[in-house]
Amino acid sequence: GGAACSATIGALAVFRVWPALPWWLLPALVSWSWGRLACEAMAQAVRLVGKPRAAALGMLGGALIVFVPPVAVKQPWALALVLPDANGAELDGLDLGEIFLDGCSAASFRGANLDRSDLSFSQLGGCELSFDEASLRQANLSGASLDGATFRNVDLSGANLDGVSAYMVDFRGANMQRARLQLNVRGRVNMSDASLEGADLSGLSGVDRVTSWKGAKYDNFTVWPQGVEPSGIGAIRVETIN
Repeated sequence: GGAACSATIGALAVFRVWPALPWWLLPALVSWSWGRLACEAMAQAVRLVGKPRAAALGMLGGALIVFVPPVAVKQPWALALVLPDANGAELDGLDLGEIFLDGCSAASFRGANLDRSDLSFSQLGGCELSFDEASLRQANLSGASLDGATFRNVDLSGANLDGVSAYMVDFRGANMQRARLQLNVRGRVNMSDASLEGADLSGLSGVDRVTSWKGAKYDNFTVWPQGVEPSGIGAIRVETIN
């Protein structure tokens, strides 16, 4: 009963430190029916165990509601403190694996430093979640969903994108040198002017669903999917990088 009555306060606290939550979730959590049920439960607890114990249960429940959700959904404090506007933030080396971020919540990482960060199996997309001009050198995005995200002029050199789901993703001008790009392209992915020198695209599926490879640069060390002729899709061969 105490935990139920304090849930509303706990939900508000979570939103205070994690503003990237979907906009519709807070009204659902603090609905009138839930609040009324919580207060009735607290009243029952007072009658059964007395006010002191009921108050202790309420405080314990509130603490659990406040602290457990951010841990359970893996929202680190370093990220929560800068969202939704993480533009230019220093987040290098951060463990963001399996998090959910929706661009519709106005979250943005434009120009942020996410070098060597772990974004594996995360849900990153929706409403053009922006990573434009960010640095994700040697970042781990394996298994992530990037549907609807934008990575224009981003530095993904040495990054791991194996198993990434990509639909309506904009990689124009991205630096993907020496990156692992075993993407699952589901449609409308733009790779124009991307730098692919030394990149491994051998396991990329859905080459024909990439809307444009025009101006993408590759060299002798770029590994393409079997049967793909890069010059035939608009890519440009350059001198081998050292």
